[in-house]
Amino acid sequence: MKENDVMIGRFANERVENMSEHELDMFENLMNHTDNDLYNWITGKEPTPDIVDSDVLRQIKKYNGTK
Repeated sequence: MKENDVMIGRFANERVENMSEHELDMFENLMNHTDNDLYNWITGKEPTPDIVDSDVLRQIKKYNGTK
């Protein structure tokens, strides 16, 4: 999904290099979800399930202004 490429891609380009191993694991786990789920969680169209909610997802939301 092109929107995710922009929202997640820009975040990753700026932040991945400085992430801890734990954050990289969380980021990788997020990328295992469908594009539609990621888009809906990042934009707030759907609530983020507790099992997926993480510091990294919150950072992506904040980066994109979609807290």
